[in-house]
Amino acid sequence: QLLLAPLSNAQKMVEVETLPSAEDDATDLKATSPQDREKARSAKAWASFQAFLKSPGDKCPHCWLMRRHCCCEGLPRFELRLRVIVLMHHLEIGQRKASNTAKLLAHFGAEMLCWGVEEHDERLQEIIKDDPEGTVVLFPSETAVQATELSETPRQILVLDGGWRECVRMN
Repeated sequence: QLLLAPLSNAQKMVEVETLPSAEDDATDLKATSPQDREKARSAKAWASFQAFLKSPGDKCPHCWLMRRHCCCEGLPRFELRLRVIVLMHHLEIGQRKASNTAKLLAHFGAEMLCWGVEEHDERLQEIIKDDPEGTVVLFPSETAVQATELSETPRQILVLDGGWRECVRMN
């Protein structure tokens, strides 16, 4: 069963705030708000992920499996009919676990964003603003509906990627 939450939940998802500067020391970070600490963690995880992509070592930078177990060659090639945006929690990006399957959507043309990274938050707001009626969030909630109950086919699906706790915070 595919459960889709109304866009209003996604619109509440992102509040753009300024991250503490790189010069801030650990004690300054502890004195900041929880939202600023979360954003700093997100920025750090995204920077680490970018470094991983440049030098992945023994792992495939696409499927995150050890190169000897890489599944990329066996994946079919096709484009998704809908626009798919994968919003990853920084813990998912930071851990780069092979068991994370949402990252495989990028192979088929999905856009990956990291929740809490300022430019990604701004990009997400642009995406939602461009087509609020055609955007749905893939997330179970009290207000979620079956995909078959939608009056029209969505044009964009926002996939929240993280553990249950993280996705609740992102939604």
